[in-house]
Amino acid sequence: MALSLFTILPHSKSRIRRLTLTVVLLVLIVLTLTRGHAQLQSLGNIAGISGDEKSIKNLFDDRLKQLYEEQKPAALKETESSDRERFSKMHAALPVGVDPHHGEPTGSCISETVLHADYEPIEVDGFVGMRPFPDDKNYFIDQSCDDILYRPDTSDSRRIIQHTETKLLPDDFEYLNDYLRTSGYGALIAGKDANLDEVDFASLPDWYRFTGSSVWLSDEECHLMASRLVYSPSKIPVISLIRLQLYDSHWHEMKGRRLRYVDVPDEELKQVLYKFARSGKKTELDNVTIHFPTILDIDLDSESRSDLLGPEDPRIIYKTTGKIHEPIIVFNQDFRGRRTMFSTFPLRRVTPGTRKRTLQMRTALMGDYPFEKNWTPFFDTLTPEITKESRGYMHMFYGLDPLRVYKCSLDTGDCDVVQAGSKKTTIDRGGSLTSVRGGTSLKAVPRTIVQRLLRREGVFDPDYPVQMWIGFAKTHIDDCGCGHMIYRPTLLVLVKQDNSFRVDLMTDSIDFGKDVMAWNDHSSIYCDDGNNVMNPNEISFWDVGEEEPMEAANWDPENDPLPYYNDYMGLTLSEADENVEVIFLKNVMNYVLGAYEHNKLVLGLKDVYGGVEERSKKVETCMLRAGIKYCEKYAASHKMPSSEKEAVSEDEAVSEDEVVSEDEAVSEDKVVGEDEVDVSEDEVDVSKDKVDDNEADASEDKVDISKDKVDVSEDEVESSNIGSDNDVDKSSSDETTDDSGNDTDKNSNDETDDSVQLKKPDPETVE
Repeated sequence: MALSLFTILPHSKSRIRRLTLTVVLLVLIVLTLTRGHAQLQSLGNIAGISGDEKSIKNLFDDRLKQLYEEQKPAALKETESSDRERFSKMHAALPVGVDPHHGEPTGSCISETVLHADYEPIEVDGFVGMRPFPDDKNYFIDQSCDDILYRPDTSDSRRIIQHTETKLLPDDFEYLNDYLRTSGYGALIAGKDANLDEVDFASLPDWYRFTGSSVWLSDEECHLMASRLVYSPSKIPVISLIRLQLYDSHWHEMKGRRLRYVDVPDEELKQVLYKFARSGKKTELDNVTIHFPTILDIDLDSESRSDLLGPEDPRIIYKTTGKIHEPIIVFNQDFRGRRTMFSTFPLRRVTPGTRKRTLQMRTALMGDYPFEKNWTPFFDTLTPEITKESRGYMHMFYGLDPLRVYKCSLDTGDCDVVQAGSKKTTIDRGGSLTSVRGGTSLKAVPRTIVQRLLRREGVFDPDYPVQMWIGFAKTHIDDCGCGHMIYRPTLLVLVKQDNSFRVDLMTDSIDFGKDVMAWNDHSSIYCDDGNNVMNPNEISFWDVGEEEPMEAANWDPENDPLPYYNDYMGLTLSEADENVEVIFLKNVMNYVLGAYEHNKLVLGLKDVYGGVEERSKKVETCMLRAGIKYCEKYAASHKMPSSEKEAVSEDEAVSEDEVVSEDEAVSEDKVVGEDEVDVSEDEVDVSKDKVDDNEADASEDKVDISKDKVDVSEDEVESSNIGSDNDVDKSSSDETTDDSGNDTDKNSNDETDDSVQLKKPDPETVE
C-alpha cells in the first residue's frame, strides 16, 4: 500500500501544487478583506469616529463636521444653546403625548427655526393655463382674465400660502483680501504697480453683494450660497466675483467649515485622513477640501474685458443624476466682448496653480459672438440614467415670453433647442416696458404627487410622461407709478406633457407683505426714492411631507378631493441690489394643487401639439396686466408724505446754498491768486485757447462715443434673446439696457434718472 502511494504521488505533484496555491490565494483574499475592514475601523478610531458600516467618504465627511464643531465660535455656540432651550420650552408646553412635528417633512433642511417661525398668510391671485376649453375656441382670444383667475377660498387656510419675515444674511467679506492678493485680481482695483499686500480691499467702500442663490447639501447638512460681489466705485463697475458661503439649517453662517471635493479618489482620502490624524495640521486637508467662506476662482477673461470684468447673476442647482451628485453654478460673463452663459462645478478639485474650469453653454444658432443673460436651469425627472462616463444634461429655461427651452450637455456645453415659441405677449403702454423674466431655478414636484394627480384624472400608469416644476419668475414693469421701474416675484408652474412644455400657473406680483427698500435711499420705502426692486434669487430648499390622511367625512367618491401636504420652502431674495435675504414659505404645494381642483393636468392632443402656446400666452398676459394694477396700488400706498417732501426740499436747498458758498469762496481765492501772480496776456490767451480746444475735442469725443454706443446697441438688439435678465444690474450710470440686455441710451427727460444721485451704478432697464 505504501509502495503504491509513493508510486502515485510523483504523478500528482502538479495537481497538489495547484491546489495548494489556490488555498493560499483564498486565505490571502480573506485576510486582505478582513484587514481592509479593520483598517477602516482603525481609521475611524484614529479620526475619533466610528468606522462601522461607513465608506471612506462618509468617514471623511464626518471628520470635517467634527472639526468644524471643535472650532465653532463661542458666540455661535451660545446662540445655538439659547435656541435649543427656547424650542424645548415650546415642546414642553404641548399636551402630553403630542408630537410637535407630527406630519411635518423630515428633511434635514427643515430645522426648528423653520418649523417654529411666525407665519402670516398672504392672498395671492393666480392665472391658469389648463382650464378645460372647447377645441373650436381659442384659449387666448375667447377668454377674459377673470375666466382663468384662480383665487383659493380664504376659508380653506391650507390652500393659502404663508410666509415669515425676511432674514438678512450679511457678509463681512472675510478672506476677500487673501483672494484678491493671491489671484492677482487685486491689481484691477489698486493698479498694476500697487503692493497688493498693503491694500485692505475689504475695507474699501462701494462693494455690493446681492443675487444670493443657495442650495441645500443633504449629506453635508448645510446650505451652499453663491452670491454676486461687485466693486463699483463712482458708479463704474470694475470687477464682479462669485462669493461662496455655507449656512447651517438655522441659517447661521458656518465660517471655517470645509467640504470635501466630490471627485477625490477614496485611496487619497484615506491617506489624507491618516496624515491629518497623526499631525493635526489642517494644511493636510487643503488639497482635498474647499474652505469657506471663499471666492469662486475662475478665469475672468481680463485680456478681452469690456466694461465689467467677471461673472454675474449666479444661479445654483443640485444635480442628482449620474455617478456624482453635486451642485452646479450657472452664470453669465463677458467673453470676447459679449455676454455669454457658463456653468461650473464648485466642488470639483482643480490642479494646483490653475483656476476652476468653466463650461460655455451655447447652441449652434448663436454664432461666434452670442449675447446672453441668465437662463433658468432645471432637470428633467424622467430622463434615462446617464452613463458613468458622462455628466449628463441640464435643461435651460431660455425665455418665458415666448416660451423657449434648451437641453444642454454638461460635458460639452452644447445646447439643443427643445421648444421654441414664437408668440410674444404684447401689452401696449406707449412704449413702456412690461415683461416677465426668469428668476429662480425650477424645482421638480415630487413624482408621487404628480402620480396622485394623474390617478385623480383616471391615469394609472406611474410612468405617464407628465412632469411638473415650481419656481419664481419676476415681472419688470416700467413707468407704472413706483420709480422708473418695479421688479417683483411671481410664482410659476411649468408642465411638460409628452414633449411639450407649457405654463399652467402664474401668480400676481408678490411682495410677501414687505415694504421694499428704495433704490436711492435705503432707509426709505417710498416710490419717490427711485426704482423699486425685489428679485427672487433661488429656492434654497423645498421639502414636502407625506400626504395627509383624508377624513372620512370629506371623502367623495364622485369627486376625488385634492390632498393636503405639509411643505416648507426657503426662498432667497434681494432688495435694491443691496442685500441678500431669506424668507420661509409654507403651503406652496397646497396652493398649487388647488389650481387643479377644477382644471386638468392631462390635456388633449390638440392642446399638447398645438394649443399650449396660446394657453401660456394668455397666462402671461393676464399676469402682467395684474402686475400693472399691483404696481399702481403699491405706488399709491407708498407715496412720500408731504411733510417729508418739504423736509427733503429744505435739505436740498441748504445743500445747494452750501455748494454755492463753497464755489464763491473758491472763486474769490482764484481772483486773489490771479492778482498775486503776474501772468502775461499772451500766456493767458494761450491757456484759453488750450481750454477751448480741449473742450471742443472732449465734446467731439463725447459725440463719437455716444454714436458708438448707439451702434453697439443696435448690433446687440439683433443678436439678443428675449431671455431672462436676472437682476437690476449695477451697470454704468450713462447707460441702461433694454430687455435683451442690450445697451440703450437713457432718456434724458426721465425724471427718475438715478445716476445723478447714486453712488452705486444704475440699474438696467433691461432685457
